[in-house]
Amino acid sequence: TTERLAAALDRVPFVSLVAPAGSGKTTTLAAWSAVAGTRHPLWVRLDPQDDDYLVLAAAISTAVTRTFGRPAERVERLLRSSTVPDIRQLGTALALELDSLADVALVLDDLHHLRTTASLQLVEAIISDLGPSCRVITASRVEPPLNMARRRVRRTVVEFGPKDLRLDRTQVAALLAEAGVHDDHAIDVILQRSAGWAAAAVLLAANSGLLALGVRPLLSSPLAGDSEI
Repeated sequence: TTERLAAALDRVPFVSLVAPAGSGKTTTLAAWSAVAGTRHPLWVRLDPQDDDYLVLAAAISTAVTRTFGRPAERVERLLRSSTVPDIRQLGTALALELDSLADVALVLDDLHHLRTTASLQLVEAIISDLGPSCRVITASRVEPPLNMARRRVRRTVVEFGPKDLRLDRTQVAALLAEAGVHDDHAIDVILQRSAGWAAAAVLLAANSGLLALGVRPLLSSPLAGDSEI
């Protein structure tokens, strides 16, 4: 999945991950972020307080300062202005800031917390005004209302759903290795019982690690019996 995400970012300006909680959206983004190469992740984890376009703009501006060590001056000037900036102004300013950093991918995690028209219009404005080297990645539990139909027709978006985010054998092996377990049979069992679902695989791998240490896990052993999560 990490490789496919990186390949998608080479082709289109916008990548959308949509899947239920526990499906591995953030896990996938974190794995890509760790090996992003020349593309620099700019991570913004959203919460309900960000569902205001001025707060959202400030959050992205703060992320720029935290990640790159310099202020997003265009955005800060607008936010400090005596008049309230409009959405289009802020979107353009944010896109210009990203473009000035070059090869940046703005990651908006938990986008489903944005519900107001204004905050979603700001995200839309950023995507529309992006420079050629910049990208936006969103992760959400529901499809984002961001002109997706138009983007599909124009082929300017790549979408990842629950099936795309399922963990493969290599990823499950890595989870087990982190838990101190190196067992091909355990990998096969966890893959079968979790169906690649990230949250279940993490729990099963953690239980396997406890068993390897001789500690009784909180959940039933993934390597014994026939019960599944």
